[in-house]
Amino acid sequence: MPIQAESRSGATKAAQSVGYAQLPKGWYDGTIAEAKVAQFKTGKYQGKNYINAQLKVVKTAKVGAGRTFFVKVPLFSNWQPSAKYPDGFPTLYASFFSALGVSDSDIDAGRIPFEVSDLGGKPIGFYLTEEEADDYHVEDWNDVSRVRKPTTGTPSAVREEAGDVWGTASEPTPAASGDVWGTSSPSLQAAADSASGF
Repeated sequence: MPIQAESRSGATKAAQSVGYAQLPKGWYDGTIAEAKVAQFKTGKYQGKNYINAQLKVVKTAKVGAGRTFFVKVPLFSNWQPSAKYPDGFPTLYASFFSALGVSDSDIDAGRIPFEVSDLGGKPIGFYLTEEEADDYHVEDWNDVSRVRKPTTGTPSAVREEAGDVWGTASEPTPAASGDVWGTSSPSLQAAADSASGF
């Protein structure tokens, strides 16, 4: 079944497994180990779809090699409006699919040119923040707060980029030898979800 997303007109939490030491904040290269579509079960977004993705740090990383982190990627572009964000704060939707090579025009229209089952193994870069233990986490943990294309040709995982709040500096381009981001599947266009309200 093709991925169904709302047209764009939406930072999510991801807890690490208990028993693992917190990794330093920064950018990590990895792959999508697994992904599936699910629905928010309660709250303001009840019934809306998201991708539950497992992101795994590359095995050649100097820090965190093979570690897996979980993230929910809403299939809508913005959270509900608030006083601070009248248009709603952006979700990971656009940056996640942009990191996988989907064009802005397809993202805007909610057309994702592959199936969710095709996401496994795709390369992705992700930023981990350091979070303190709280009511839901018995120890300090990491949060996947941003995503982007991975930095190619770098076996090291951690890259802290001062001033690069949204991770847009030094973005790699697809290798001339082929379509490393997996965007050459036009037959798998997803229909845009026409729901516009929250």
